[in-house]
Amino acid sequence: MKSKLLFLFFVTFLLISPRIQGCTTFLMKDANGNLYFGRNFDFNTGEGLIHINERNMVKQALVLPPDKPFSWVSLYGSITFNQVGREFPYGGMNEVGLVVEQMWLDDTRYPEPDQRPALNELQWIQFQLDRAATLQQVIDSDTLVRISDKPFSYIHFLVTDAQGDCAVIEFLDGKMVVHRAEELPVAALSNSTYEKSINYREMLGICKVDQYDEMEHNSSGRFSKVAERLEEYDGYADAMKYSFETLDSVSQGEFTRWSIVYDVNHRLISYKTEANPLVQSIVMDNFDFSCGGRHLSRSIEVTATGINDFMMLTPEINLQSLKIMKLKVPFLKDLPVEQMEFLSSWFLRVQCN
Repeated sequence: MKSKLLFLFFVTFLLISPRIQGCTTFLMKDANGNLYFGRNFDFNTGEGLIHINERNMVKQALVLPPDKPFSWVSLYGSITFNQVGREFPYGGMNEVGLVVEQMWLDDTRYPEPDQRPALNELQWIQFQLDRAATLQQVIDSDTLVRISDKPFSYIHFLVTDAQGDCAVIEFLDGKMVVHRAEELPVAALSNSTYEKSINYREMLGICKVDQYDEMEHNSSGRFSKVAERLEEYDGYADAMKYSFETLDSVSQGEFTRWSIVYDVNHRLISYKTEANPLVQSIVMDNFDFSCGGRHLSRSIEVTATGINDFMMLTPEINLQSLKIMKLKVPFLKDLPVEQMEFLSSWFLRVQCN
């Protein structure tokens, strides 16, 4: 009963909150073939934790009956950015260079129940980072597991691997829809379906976008701005600097809480926050991702110098992150503490194989 109440609350929480503002992502390549994946996280609060996820960890999905929970063992370590608890990431990169990031999408419809076991859409991100080295493996996983049709939120994804194989992955009318290669003329995504954003950009070129509503102007307008920036990039300018400038160009003001740039080939994650505009970097090669059950984490908003600033996570630390959100997000004010404790301690079920 407790898990059911928890799910019902967080469905309400995430159904309401992402509509306040939208998010933007893109993938850019420099003249040397190095990949830079940019991401703006737009929301009404910026508190969150950065997590170090280890390989060879046994995990199980948090889903409601009658869904059969999916189980897996992580093959790769990863670094993720989370707000609602460890194992429920908004995005991240694994040690072999796979990057997965999500954005809200009203049009999302996940698959109806079938013979496949299920996981929730945030754990789908963690599962891909845990198990996939290539984009093709992400796509192929659709035959093994499905996202539950009783979700936390309705989202779509931009994914790239270290070879630059990039795709928009959406779930429309209960099926996975993939835009890749020649079907991905612009490696970017916002809060409209990829097809709608491409059509908007085409109409923008002939000044025929007056029929679109305010949400579409905002979402596909950001998409079009990023597309323009990607076209203008000559491949030789400082790619990291250009990526952050591109994210700044589509910022939603104070609602843009995080800006992240993944230097995929060098396994370098750089980021800044609305509360702390200092650009900080995490070098993934400095971390030991071997199984040890350390659950290392730290706040995204503090200034840190390296691996020693990551501390072992406790349910209390996880809970504190949720309590801060409860204070700053009005519709969370009535969230029972026991539900927060349940989600905050879920990661303790993840153990070394």
